[in-house]
Amino acid sequence: MSGEVLAINCITCNRRVVYQEVLTDKEAKRGRWLAKCQETNPFTSTTCDFWHWRSDQLQSPWLPIPGPSNQDFRPTPTNPASRSTVAQAAPLTGALTCRATGCRSTRIRKGCTSEMCKAHCIEADVGCPQAAHKVARPRRALLSNGTLPPPPFPLQTSPAFMLPPPPLPALSTQLRSTPEPVPRSAHFAIDPALSGVEVLPPPPWLRHNGSGKEEVKTTQKDTLQIQSRERAKHTVLVYAFLNDNAEPKAFEVQEGFVTAFVWPLFILNEAILCQAGLSLAPENTFDIFRKTLGHWTTVKIGHVIDITASPQVFIKASDVRQCKDLTNLVSSSIVTSPNIRKNLAGECAYVRRRMIEREISQSPAPFLKNRREYDVDRSPTTPNKRPRMDLDNTPTRPMRVMPYLQPLLLPKPTRIPGESERSQPQPSSSTRRPSTRRVKTGPKSWPADFHAVDIANCLQEIENSGHKEKVQAIFERHFVLPFKSSTFYDHQDRWKRASLATKDAFISAGQTDAGLWVHFMAANPARDAALKAARRRTARSVVPDDKSLNGHETVDISSDESSGSE
Repeated sequence: MSGEVLAINCITCNRRVVYQEVLTDKEAKRGRWLAKCQETNPFTSTTCDFWHWRSDQLQSPWLPIPGPSNQDFRPTPTNPASRSTVAQAAPLTGALTCRATGCRSTRIRKGCTSEMCKAHCIEADVGCPQAAHKVARPRRALLSNGTLPPPPFPLQTSPAFMLPPPPLPALSTQLRSTPEPVPRSAHFAIDPALSGVEVLPPPPWLRHNGSGKEEVKTTQKDTLQIQSRERAKHTVLVYAFLNDNAEPKAFEVQEGFVTAFVWPLFILNEAILCQAGLSLAPENTFDIFRKTLGHWTTVKIGHVIDITASPQVFIKASDVRQCKDLTNLVSSSIVTSPNIRKNLAGECAYVRRRMIEREISQSPAPFLKNRREYDVDRSPTTPNKRPRMDLDNTPTRPMRVMPYLQPLLLPKPTRIPGESERSQPQPSSSTRRPSTRRVKTGPKSWPADFHAVDIANCLQEIENSGHKEKVQAIFERHFVLPFKSSTFYDHQDRWKRASLATKDAFISAGQTDAGLWVHFMAANPARDAALKAARRRTARSVVPDDKSLNGHETVDISSDESSGSE
């Protein structure tokens, strides 16, 4: 075997890999030279999986590659006819992959000298001749006529300079020999035969990230940035009403402020109340606005609320009655920009609202006349031809006039009391006839016979309990009546849709006649009440057929008379 060794260093483990000639004709690769390294990397304990095809320029006999590093290299001139051969390897099977570390791409352009995919070839800047892999600088300088540069040693054709080749170890020994550890920056070390070629820096995926101090600084910076972003995201806006008809005091609280809260649970502790201007004793109370119910509730210091749905909190002193711009502030805090792809409920509500508006607009207008005028005349229709009657043959009878008005409705003469009647004392209020107002003594019906404040307390307890206790159990504990789910949720929706002023007025009325729920229902109609009224008007506006009136057919009297006279 000749002393010339055709080999290349593996870019992953820096082992020396010998080229072998391909003997199979698969994919037209027969006769080409391939260097393959599939040893285990001692630094990463992974398989190198390095593949490299020799280009036509490297197959020139003028560029011999020295043997292993543990033997002396002797440049021996040879001619093209006496080129040495390398130990044959087993036929190769499998597609060619990119030789970049960690890349398993098989999309390698035919004729690419770097045997890499397009992205890694352009990034490595190895001077690939392919048009799709254009780079700025070539890997090795060629002469103007396209030939290779002269060899680094003088060519001698005299037999005196023909030296015997040094002994070479077996191929298996060369491949299994483990070289000394080398730094990661030596992955792109080139052969001594290419010492005159310009050396390029390693690609970015093989460069070292720097010292450990820089990594620690980067990690600390990233951690601080993440914490700051979370604190900015978890911000609560607090509005405090201290006086009637005065501007509220607004301030923001972030997560971790004097251990105020840990998202999403917000604690109304002494620090928050002092910042709001409410200096209260531990036994004193204040009010907090419940957005889900739409009214104020009384709480104590240390009360915890969930702010997942809306990060706005409204508090006020217990003696404040008029909160300025509360409705606008609450509505602005609830309104959010819906997602264009995830707002199915909003889109369905919008379509339903438009359909209701169109149905109401197409229904007939409500009548303002007396209801008696809506009744259909039950008398038969007047015939076109009336029968002739002979008055001479008709016996006369005395006419009796019936009074149209009832006797109780006739006017009575005015009677002036006498002197004796004036002197008699009038009966006191206690001896007068009792009032005709009826008092309902039977069982109460829900919710008309109950007060709004009691119903509001029940709704608040249901809201605070969440899913811990069933709604039916809380309802029966408050009212001791059977639970009807449809009726309950209808009136709960009516209470939520009412205005804040209306709720405060009925809660302030307490357990009086003015605070009954029946008055609240009159002031706040149910949902779709206008739609139901429009449908009733549409049903009443349907006129019956002329031939069928109340289930009876109309008889033509004139036709019967004419037929009988004949």
